[in-house]
Amino acid sequence: MELPTNLTANQSDYAVFLPALSTFYALFVGRQRRGLLPFDENLKGSGTPYIDPARIPQGLPHGVEGLNWLAPEGLWQYKWSLHSAGHASLDLEKDLYREDMYRVRNRETSWLLGDSGGFQIGKGKWEGDWRAGSGCAQAQKKREGVLRWMDKFMDYGMILDIPAWVDRSPEGSAASKISSYQEAADGTKYNNEYFIKNRTGDCKFLNVLQGENFAQADDWYAQMKHLVILNSIQMHILMAGQWVVRICVIYILHCAVLLFSDTMDCWKKANKTLCTSWAPVN
Repeated sequence: MELPTNLTANQSDYAVFLPALSTFYALFVGRQRRGLLPFDENLKGSGTPYIDPARIPQGLPHGVEGLNWLAPEGLWQYKWSLHSAGHASLDLEKDLYREDMYRVRNRETSWLLGDSGGFQIGKGKWEGDWRAGSGCAQAQKKREGVLRWMDKFMDYGMILDIPAWVDRSPEGSAASKISSYQEAADGTKYNNEYFIKNRTGDCKFLNVLQGENFAQADDWYAQMKHLVILNSIQMHILMAGQWVVRICVIYILHCAVLLFSDTMDCWKKANKTLCTSWAPVN
C-alpha cells in the first residue's frame, strides 16, 4: 500500500467497519496540537511540542497530525469511527486537549458513531437509580450528559440502553438498582423517551435491541419498536444485539427448511447447528 492513502475511497465496496477511537491514542494528537509538555500542570500550552520533532519519522510530513485518520492531513484517511461516552468527558464546557481529535474535526472528512455507554451501567461504573421514573438526580445528570455529548459531537448515536443482563451482574445490579430483565427494558424505554423529547436534531439516533435469548429479544423489539414509528425519532438503523441477529437468521432459515424439507430432522439439525458459536454484534 502506498501512503498517503484514502481508505474510505479504497474500501468503499465492503462493509463499513468502525474503529474505536482510543482516548490514549487521541491524547497524543491533542497534546501535540497544543504544544503541551508531559505533565504540564496548567494545560494552557507551553509552546514546546509534546513529541520532539526530531523523533518523528520523515515519512510523516504533517507530524503527529499525520496519524490522525479523521483529518485530511492524515497519512491514511478513514472517515468512519466509533467513540464511547463511557470513555469520554461529558463536560462540554471544559477545554480538553485529550479529546481534540474528535471534538475539533472536519465533519466533511469524518463521521462518528457515539456509543451511549450503557455498558458502564451494566458494570456498575455509572452509579444511580436507573429504574424508569426513579427521579434519581445522579442518573439524570448522566442521562442528560450523554444526550448533550451526542448532539454536539456525534453524527449518529446509540440510545442509552440498559443491558438485559444487568441483573446477572452483582456490581451492576447493586449500583443501578436494576434487578430484572423487565426493569432493564423499562429503564431503556424511559431513556429513549427522554432522548426523543430533548434531542436537538444534530445527532441521528439508533435504537439498540437487547435480549439474552430468543424470547427476550422478541419481547424487547415488541416493547421498543413503537418509539421509531410513533415518535419519528431518527432511527434509520436498528443496532441489533447478537440474539436479535440470531432471530433474523433463524426465522429466515426456518422458513427455508419448512419449504424445502419433508422431515423435521432437518430443522432439528439446522436449529442445533445455528445455536452454537455465534459472533457477537453488540
